Amino acid sequence: MSFEKINLSHISNMLSIPNDRRFSHFRELYENYFAGLVHFARKYITPDVAEDIVQDIFLDLCKSAKNLDRETAHSYLFAAVRNRCINSLKQQQVMRSFEEKISLEIKQQELEYIDSTEKLIIKQEELQSIYDQIEKLPDKCRQIFKLSYCEDKNSREIAELLGLSVRTVEHQLYIGLKTLRAKLAPTEAR
Repeated sequence: MSFEKINLSHISNMLSIPNDRRFSHFRELYENYFAGLVHFARKYITPDVAEDIVQDIFLDLCKSAKNLDRETAHSYLFAAVRNRCINSLKQQQVMRSFEEKISLEIKQQELEYIDSTEKLIIKQEELQSIYDQIEKLPDKCRQIFKLSYCEDKNSREIAELLGLSVRTVEHQLYIGLKTLRAKLAPTEAR
């Protein structure tokens, strides 16, 4: 194959190297439409994204080797920008939706944590109140009560340990529980 028969236009298209005529047409489109397309896109999306979209469209146009005539260039370019803006807005909407969902989940977890922490604090306060009331029981009653409820000893074991009858131990436990219920009951129940 001789060099005279090689189509330079075909080779430049294959190598994505624009020939002078195509490049000058592309440059003309770029110079005539870039600013207007960016202005159009900025009505709907942020300026940075608008410029990126328009630049991408011109880059795609250059790569695709589309040869737009002057009559169709205007409608093609504005439609391409419009479609890319729509896609960008949809993508932003998905991102916002995702961010809002994550934000709501974080807020919900935070509220649940506060609720559980609050319940834990209330439970600790209730336990402290119970311990305080146990300490106010009479000595023998307090000793029996602690052996039974804090050390898990049964009435027989407590009776043997303290040298008391099982009935006395049970009576002291009854007195201790009755006293605690009275002291710890809500004010409405008193």
